[in-house]
Amino acid sequence: MVTVCLILSRVSSVLLAVGVTITTINVILRYIFAAPWDWADELTTLTLVGLVLLVLPLIEAGGGHLRVDVLERSLGERGRDIIRWVQWGLTVTLSGFLVYLGIQVSVVNFRLVSETTALGFPLWLSYGVIPVSFFFAGLTRLVLGLLRQKERVP
Repeated sequence: MVTVCLILSRVSSVLLAVGVTITTINVILRYIFAAPWDWADELTTLTLVGLVLLVLPLIEAGGGHLRVDVLERSLGERGRDIIRWVQWGLTVTLSGFLVYLGIQVSVVNFRLVSETTALGFPLWLSYGVIPVSFFFAGLTRLVLGLLRQKERVP
């Protein structure tokens, strides 16, 4: 699992570098030469979506997801355990649901041969990042919750 998270993290880092490079070059082309690349904004959007979704399992593994812990701090130890188990169950369940929906959207776009306007990039592939990232995020949360069951803290 750690290897998968690190691979996704590295791919995300490459996407960040590509997105920043393309954006920088396009800004120079637009404002200095008045000749921007037509496809640059589309590629930048695709790289941003990819890099955000691909690091999701790594963030989940490190417990770095967003949450409001005001309620959790005000409860006793038993209340915190209940909140953590509910959070664990919701994360795993919603991740599974998003995997299902992401596959459905990818399949529909594959069958329709949908592509982006400027690049002609297949939309099924860009939408395919959603089920992959949520599969690994949910799997990470599931495994970590089961491993921490001894401590009663998912």
